[in-house]
Parts: sequence; C-alpha cells; structure tokens
Amino acid sequence: MKKFLTVTTAALLAVSALAQPALRSGKPIMSADEKGLAPLGVTQAIATRPIGIAYVSAESASPSLFLMVRSGVPTARGIFYSTMEGTEKAGGRFVFSPPAKLKPYWGKPSNMPSYGCVFQFKGRVFSYWAEENTSLALASFNPETREVTKVASVPFEGLEGIHYLSAIEGPGGTLELMALVNDGSKYRVDRQKDESWYDGAHIYKGAIARGGVRRAVVKDLLKGGRFEEAVPQDFMISPTGTVRIKDDFLGADGYLVVNRFGSVLWSDKSGKHYVRDGAGKQIRYHAIGPSAVALCLRSGETVVFMGGEGSISSCSFEGMGQDGPLFSGLRTVLQSKGALYTGSLGVPEVVDWDDDGLLDVVCGNSEGRILFFRNTGSNVAPRFSGFPEELRCEGEPICIRPGYIGVQGPFEAVWGYMCPAVFDWNGDSRPDIVFSDSRGKLEVMLRRPDGDLARPFSLKEDGLEIHGLWRVKPAVTTIGGRICVVNLDGDGALHRWWKTDEDSLEDGGTLLHVDGKPITTYTAKADRDGSLGRVKINLYDWDGDGDLDLILGTPGQTCLPHPEKGIPNGKVLKQQMMQVFFLENKGSDAKPRFADPVGFYVNGEDLPLGGHANAPVPCMLGDISLGANLLVGCESGRLMWISRGDLTTFTIKDRYDKR
Repeated sequence: MKKFLTVTTAALLAVSALAQPALRSGKPIMSADEKGLAPLGVTQAIATRPIGIAYVSAESASPSLFLMVRSGVPTARGIFYSTMEGTEKAGGRFVFSPPAKLKPYWGKPSNMPSYGCVFQFKGRVFSYWAEENTSLALASFNPETREVTKVASVPFEGLEGIHYLSAIEGPGGTLELMALVNDGSKYRVDRQKDESWYDGAHIYKGAIARGGVRRAVVKDLLKGGRFEEAVPQDFMISPTGTVRIKDDFLGADGYLVVNRFGSVLWSDKSGKHYVRDGAGKQIRYHAIGPSAVALCLRSGETVVFMGGEGSISSCSFEGMGQDGPLFSGLRTVLQSKGALYTGSLGVPEVVDWDDDGLLDVVCGNSEGRILFFRNTGSNVAPRFSGFPEELRCEGEPICIRPGYIGVQGPFEAVWGYMCPAVFDWNGDSRPDIVFSDSRGKLEVMLRRPDGDLARPFSLKEDGLEIHGLWRVKPAVTTIGGRICVVNLDGDGALHRWWKTDEDSLEDGGTLLHVDGKPITTYTAKADRDGSLGRVKINLYDWDGDGDLDLILGTPGQTCLPHPEKGIPNGKVLKQQMMQVFFLENKGSDAKPRFADPVGFYVNGEDLPLGGHANAPVPCMLGDISLGANLLVGCESGRLMWISRGDLTTFTIKDRYDKR
C-alpha cells in the first residue's frame, strides 16, 4: 500500500554515519552487526546439515564443524567446514568462520554419497561415506589442501536400510558408529490408484515409518565391523539424526535422537525419555529434518549441534535428571561475515513496520514464522541486523503449520510456508498481515495498538472460506477505492476478489491474458499435489505508466501464461533462470489485460536462485533514480537485492529459441 511504501526526500538523502555494508546487486544482503554476525550456513543451500565436528590437527585451538549440503543451487551442493572463532559477547552463542568448500574424492555434487560422517580418531580427521550395502568408503581429510581423499572400501555388515551415520571416538582406541534405520514402512501411497493422501475421515492412507539406532564399534578403521541394534526400530517416528553421549562423571550413557519434526528423545538402559532444558521444557529443533553431531570440547563441555532446513543450533549437556538428560536451551550458531537469514523459502515484504520513516523487511518462511528485520541505516543504504525479531500474535511468536493434514501427507507437519502480504486491511493506519500458507487458506491478522498482531481470521466468499493452492503469496491493493486481493484459485489461475466486509470477499473473476484466456501457473503435465501453487504475486506499476502490472515469482515447474507453452516451464525447457517475471498491464486497473511474461536477466545473465520458488517484491531500497529495485527471497533463506539498472528481460520466444 502506498502509505507504507512512501519514502521522504530526507530519508532518501540520509547517510548513516556508521560503517555499513553496501547493497550489492545480485548478491545477498549482509548482516550489519559487528563482525557481520548471522546464522551459520552455506549461501544458496536450502539445508545445511552438520555431519561431524573435530579438531583438524593437534595444534588446533578450536574445533571445526563439517557440513553437508545436498539441496540448493548446484554450486552450493557439497561438503564444507567451518572453524569455531569464539563466542558472541551478548548471548554466548558460538561463532564460526564462513564455511569453506572441500574437495571430495567423488568429484561432481551429483556423485555425492547419500550419507556420511566426519570424526576424529587418534588425532586425525577421517570420514565414512555410504557406498554399498556391504561397505563404507573410508576417507582422510587434509586441512591444508581441503581435500577429502578415499583410503579404502571397508566391509561392514548390517548396512541394509541405513540412511544416516555419525561417529564418536571411544575409550581404548575404539570408534563407535551410530546409524539410523527405519522399520521399512512405505510412506507414499500409490498415486496411480489413490487421488488423495487421506481417506474420507482424513486418516492418512500411507504408513508413517518409525526408526531406531544401530551401532558398530571398531578398533581398526580399515577392518570394519558389524552394525547391531542399539535402540529398537520402533523407537521414534522418522528419526533423522543421532549422537552418542557417554559421560561417566555426569552419569550419561545413551543416545540422543532427533526426528523429522524436530523432536529430541533420549534412549538408555532405563528406557525412552524426552530431552529437556533446566526449566523442564522439552527441547525441539525449530525446523524440519535435523541431523546432529556432538563433541566434548577441550573445556570439558559436551555440545550437540543440530541443523536441517533452518539455522544450526547448539545445546550443552548439563547432567542427568530424574526423567532423563538435561541440556541448555537451543541457541543459534553464528558465523562472521554472514548474510541475512530468513529461514528457508523466505517471502519478504518491504515496509516501514515500526513507523520510523525507514523501510524494514517483514518476511515469512517455511517454518511458518514471520520475521522482522529492522532498518537502522537509511533507505538508500540500509543496515539490517542478522538477528531479526519474530512477529507475535496475541503475545506468542507466530508459527502457523498444517499439522497432520498436509498437501503431501503428515510428514509435512512442520512446513508452514508462511506467505505474508502487508496492507492496512481495516483502515486504521496500521499495517496488517494478509497471508496464505501451506494450508492454502486466505487469512488476516490485524495489527493491535500494542504492536502485536491479533488472532487470524479467514476470508470468506458467501460464507465459505476461500481456499486456493498452497504456498501462494497474495497481492493486496486498492483499485478505485475498493480493496482487491489476487490469489491463485483451485485451477491454478490468477483470480481477483473484492473486499465487501472485514472477513468477506466477492468474486472478481480470473485475471486475463491479452488473448482473453485466464493466466494459469502450471504445466499441462503438473501433478495434483505439491508441484502446484507456490506463486508469489505482486501488483505494482513496474513500468510507470499509471496502471498495476504483475511481478510474479514462481517455482521452476510452472508455465506462464498458459499450461501448453510459456516460462519457466522447467519440465520442457530444462533451463536455469531466476523465475521472476513481469507481466505488463495492457488494459486498465478496472479491466486489466496482461501481456506475455518476460523474465529478468541480471547484468545480461541468468541468475538461478533455486527451483522451489522465488519471492520477489519491488522495493525502494537503494538508489531508486531508475525506479523500484527488486528484493528476492530465495529458497536458501537469503535476500537478494537487485538494482533496477542491472535488469534486462527475455521473452518466451527467447527461451524456446535457446532450447
């Protein structure tokens, strides 16, 4: 809404007296904190998972954390390591160096093993990697050359069904390996026979697998061993990471296991226990699918690091209580010289949220949260902290998730995919949140006078909740004195509604292409579940001719403007692009007709930011002498700022000719 995007001349000319990182076109926005502190992670990776921690040499004063990236843009995939630099002054959080990429023996990222672990053994750093059901590949690490070199294929029994591996050096020159194995249940239903994941009672038709831990103890890394059950296979729903903690002084001898949903359990001879902090609260990782590693630091403190599709966190073992082990609460692990991190699949809005005349960033993410990045610089040269605030609803941090009923089954229970649009919905001059998420609903949270948001309510048409495709950011604006909402309907078409009451909308019809057909956002071969939706919609006068155009961010598999032929159409074109598109309004705001989409190049080149979806928003940050710039939320959780002057366009014909 123009009220919240207004930039005064004074604000545009203001220059911070403090040193600050400049906006760099086509690059992530960096943290403006001292030393550039921000959550540790690999830029352009969707998930950064720890696979080991070790002192890389006898002379090392600090340990290094080894990280595995399997998802994200191709250049981000691989193995990395990051060395501890100390602790943050204010919160005591661990600070690591920026991750450095290793040179693995397998070469291309596509050849990366499905799992592996890095460990310290007799003063050196080694690793085991998935190879076959009868062997693991043993490799050594050279910290000077950053090379991971295969030493041998080592025979192991009991590898069938294993999907995760960790290791810890034990007493008497031994190494204990821990592996996760599921019970063999088939999660996916037969999509040829079943059109729905759920039956008529909303009970999931597939099987929800459980899993446990196998262990193997070896003395000679080259001779291998046998994996045997350490924790029964029905121990936990979908375990994703485990570590061994043995501390004779504090009385610990068991396995800490984390699962897909972030739950943390403990298994020892006394049975199963929930892992709690000193206040008795259960510890949970905040995002989906964490792995875990542990190390006893030279200070004697045992620290567990967890990381998945979210920031890496740590907690310290503090002893055994009556109901299991006690740990410190989870704390975010930081890095120096870091980029802002929104959580994966960030969906930003640029708005003066705190009413100080400076444009801030309000951003949803895959965890179902909304973060607030406060601008303490200027609009020309903003400064954003690497430590965003969580927006709150009724006093509690916002975290909206689907739970058991998900588009692709209950394994998506903690994927919220919050997609907020900021707009003054009730006309009280305070910005509110109109949003959709993984549930496909359209809802509103009104801003209260105390700054919190009120409980969400659903928007309805003729008394029935409006329900569209999942993971869509709606566009909200005022046209001719009426509030308009554009979202995807159930057919995957851009659809317009008009506000009639605080919680009611009336149908305004589909948005049309210049050929008179609805503008659709899926391919003719699209599946009927997760590949649909995901589009981020903006109504904005991009070309400055007085009417509202469309700026869309899409997943790579969509096809604009029609399902038969268009862009990005990854199923046909198989080309990497930014997946941000401009559709010029050739009609009027009252009766819009939109031209073919054109995509954006950055400095004449494609800027692929990931296939899941990109979330662009026109913004008035930086030099706006040529008009609004772009801020793009990426699947990696980074915010890419792109100068208007660096943008050129390509057409549908250009991409098909390139094919």
